[in-house]
Amino acid sequence: MSATDIGVLLGLLGIVIGAALAVGGAISSRAHAARLRQEAELLEAAHRDAERERQRAESQAAQFRKAMEAMTDGLMMLDGDYRLVEWNARFATLIGVPQHVLAVGTPMAEILRAQAQAGEFGRMASPAAVDAMVEERMATLRSFTGPAFAERVRPNGRVIETRRTSMPGGGFITLYSDITQRRHAEAAERAAVAAAAAAVRQRQEFVAMVTHELRAPLGAISQALCLIDDTRLPECSLGFVTTARGQAALLRDLTADILDMSRLEEGRVVLRETDFSMPALLADISGALRDQAEARAMSIVTVVEPEVPVAQFGDAGRIRQVLTNFLSNALKYASPGVVTLRAGMAGGMLRLTVADPGPAIPPGQASGLFQPFARLRSAELGAETGTGLGLAIRARLASLLGGEIGLAREGDGNAFWFTVPIAPPRGEAAINAAKLSGRSPPRGTILLVEDLAPTRDLTAIMLRREGHRVEVAADGRTAVALAARRIYDVILMDINLPDLDGITAARRIRALPGPEGRAAIVALTGMLAPDLASEAASVMDAILSKPVCPEELAATLNRFMECGHMDAGTGVTVASEVARLDSERIATLRDGLPPGMFARLLKQCIVEIKERLPGLVAPDADAEALRNAAHALAGMAGSYGLAEFEREMRSVIIAVEAGMMAEAARIAASAGAILALAEDAVLAET
Repeated sequence: MSATDIGVLLGLLGIVIGAALAVGGAISSRAHAARLRQEAELLEAAHRDAERERQRAESQAAQFRKAMEAMTDGLMMLDGDYRLVEWNARFATLIGVPQHVLAVGTPMAEILRAQAQAGEFGRMASPAAVDAMVEERMATLRSFTGPAFAERVRPNGRVIETRRTSMPGGGFITLYSDITQRRHAEAAERAAVAAAAAAVRQRQEFVAMVTHELRAPLGAISQALCLIDDTRLPECSLGFVTTARGQAALLRDLTADILDMSRLEEGRVVLRETDFSMPALLADISGALRDQAEARAMSIVTVVEPEVPVAQFGDAGRIRQVLTNFLSNALKYASPGVVTLRAGMAGGMLRLTVADPGPAIPPGQASGLFQPFARLRSAELGAETGTGLGLAIRARLASLLGGEIGLAREGDGNAFWFTVPIAPPRGEAAINAAKLSGRSPPRGTILLVEDLAPTRDLTAIMLRREGHRVEVAADGRTAVALAARRIYDVILMDINLPDLDGITAARRIRALPGPEGRAAIVALTGMLAPDLASEAASVMDAILSKPVCPEELAATLNRFMECGHMDAGTGVTVASEVARLDSERIATLRDGLPPGMFARLLKQCIVEIKERLPGLVAPDADAEALRNAAHALAGMAGSYGLAEFEREMRSVIIAVEAGMMAEAARIAASAGAILALAEDAVLAET
């Protein structure tokens, strides 16, 4: 190939390469332009998205701001450095800080300082006090780790509640609510509840007071009618007395029901559990209502099933109360026939039932019988019967005893029943039913303490007619003085006494040395406040409500006299003879001294007492001198075991403290004779 050809070829190659380069450059330029257009479109789309997000954010921020401003609560947001991030106008109003203080980035310490300077936290004595308060509150904020609630009363009286919650990135949000109206409503509600409770208490106290005031004269009327009934009256007058006794009994039961309902509503009924005999209890209940049964040609049959323990421990008085109501209702409203009083066992519980011959109570009436003021319509009487309180009270008593109450059909009649837990008798005082049922009731010496003369006189007459030896006292001081001088089997103590109340008198009697302080004390009362009820129960052996039912009083006296010494021939309770010497004390002294030393010391003591006796009976001795002389003699006598003489001297002290100077002088006058007896006893001992 020639050089010319080569040149041509190279030229063609150059043309081809140039053309190729030109074509490639054009293609590259177009691709670049396309890429630029694509990037521009992407940038434009991103810009549009950003604009939409900005608009959305601004819209949300505006909505959030509107929502914040529309809130009834104040809102505040702090960042992790405790600087203000967000808030609403309500926040400034509720916390009492000027608006100009609030700005994004304002430290919380400055907000607290502005509040303190405005008097929101009380009066600050100095700038240093403000700084200390701010630092204290900031320390509380720095220690905050979780949700918290607090309340603050502003100086203007508004109550502000704060609810604080931590934010994930640090800082927290606090909501402020004005709860003044809510607190006022709650206070008004509490006041209304308290007023309602006070009204209920006033009603209950009024009912209790009225029934108590009714019971005292009613008791005297009932006792007087009982005494009149035992006298020889013309036949035409006996009917009037019988009617009056019946109506008095109804009124007594009604007042007792009203008082019991009041006590149950107040939760003031307490159980008084003792050992008792179930057969004897049922016999007492049926015997008390036998006259009522005979008046309607009815009879009472008592059944104690073999599995029922004879002796038990429980509140026999409350059991008697429920059964007496059941039995009395049956005798009033059932047809003539046999009423059965039955004690059995059911599911480990004692089940007591009163079954009457009918007619059966309709189911429609039976369902509400144990509710207050629910009354039966009697076909025989043609009217609603009773007050509607008796069964409701018995239902509550059954619950208090730990059992249940109900009504079942038994043949053509009704069977009212209730259950109580069964417990064995406790201690050596467990009752032997055979012993109780085979002997006449015991008789003893009773001290009756009652300030109302009619009630005192009639009760004393009734007790004496039952064979008891009765002494009376009209006030607590006299009762203590009498109890210090002799041993009583039972002291019947009214609670509401002048000068010295029954509970205080009972405490002083309990403090007496020897058997005098161990006499059985039975409280007689119509109404006891809750605090006095527990006090009385702590010092009294039993509490009876006025007017005292004769059967209940007799059962109570029998129960306590059974614990005394019984004369095998007469069945009469015999009080222990007053011990002239304290043999235990004498034995202790004799054993601790050299032989013969005690006898010499004792004789010297008696000689010294004789020398001091003239000062005890001096006619010009005032109360203080008489008390001091008796106190010294009592100490000497007690040290050497002269028990009876010591008691006489303490009786002098008690009489002086009671203001009974004549009684104190009388006791002091007999001191010489008592000392002579003690001296004879000492000679016999030594």
